[in-house]
Amino acid sequence: MQHRNPARGNPQRRVREHRDVRLWNVEFRMEKTTPSNSPLHRGKDERKKAPRCSNAACPPPFQGGARGGSIINLKSKINKVVYFVSGIDTDAGKSVVTGLLARSLRKRGVNVITQKFIQTGGVGISEDILKHREIMGIEPQPVDKDGTTCPYVMTYPASPHLAAEIDKMTLDMERIAASTRKLDALYDMVLLEGAGGLYVPVTRDYFTIDYIQEHGHPLILVASSKLGSINHTLMSLELCRMRGIEVACLVYNRFPNDSEWITNDSITIFKHYLEQYFPSTALIEIPVVHGNDYPDVDVSVLEGGK
Repeated sequence: MQHRNPARGNPQRRVREHRDVRLWNVEFRMEKTTPSNSPLHRGKDERKKAPRCSNAACPPPFQGGARGGSIINLKSKINKVVYFVSGIDTDAGKSVVTGLLARSLRKRGVNVITQKFIQTGGVGISEDILKHREIMGIEPQPVDKDGTTCPYVMTYPASPHLAAEIDKMTLDMERIAASTRKLDALYDMVLLEGAGGLYVPVTRDYFTIDYIQEHGHPLILVASSKLGSINHTLMSLELCRMRGIEVACLVYNRFPNDSEWITNDSITIFKHYLEQYFPSTALIEIPVVHGNDYPDVDVSVLEGGK
C-alpha cells in the first residue's frame, strides 16, 4: 500500500518541511565523506573568498551561510523574495524564462522586478534586462536606467572573469548585493538572473555558485531540451546537493524541441530524479515561445516564498 505524503499537494510546504533535513544531510555527508582538502568541502580555511568592497561606505559583506560552516546562519540569511535564476549552460533560455516568470507574477498581482547578475557583450542597459521588460510588457524602469538592475555591463562577449580583465574592470560582489538589497526594498520579489551556468567564473578563483551559496538565494534552475541537457541538468542538481543550495524549482524550457522523444524522456528522467533527491522541488514546463506570443506560467510555487 502506497502511503501519501500529506505535504505533497503543496510545493511550498514541502520546501519548508524538507529544506532543513536536506541541508543537514548535505552538511553531514560532506563532513563524513569529503576529503578535507577538497574544494567542495565548505567551511575550511582554504575556501576561495568573494571579492570584498574596499569602500568604507559599503555595508559589511555577507557573513555566515554554508561557507561559514553554519546551517543556522545560512537559513537566517535566506531572503525568501529573492530568487537566483541560473541555467544548466549558456543559451538554456534563462532570459526568456526570467521574463516569462516575471510576466506571470505581475499578472497575479506580485510587484516583481528582474535583475541581471553580470552582463557581458554589451553597453548601456543590459540587453537581458531589456528582454525581460519586453516580455513583461513594460518600459525600462528608473532602476534599469541608473544601473541598479545590472551594476556591471562589459563589452566583450565572454565569461565575466575574462570580460572584466579585457575591460580592465574589477568586479565587486558587494556592489551587486547592494543593488539586490535596494530592489528588495522597492519590490515584493526579485528574480536575479545569472550569467551562464553555476560554475561560470566571476573571477579567477570565485564562481557563480559561490555567490548563490554565500547569499542563500533559493535557485531557479533552467534546463533546455537540446541534446546533452540531461547530463548538464543532473550535474547541476548534484552540485546543489553537495553545496546545500535550495532549489525552488527546475524549469524545463522545451525550446528547441527538436525531438518529442528526447523532450518527453528528459522530463521523465528529471521527475524521477527530483522525487528521489529533491522531493520539495517543483518542475515547471515552458512551451516553445513563438514570436511575441508569451504563454502564462504557473508561478504559484514562487508566490509561496513571499
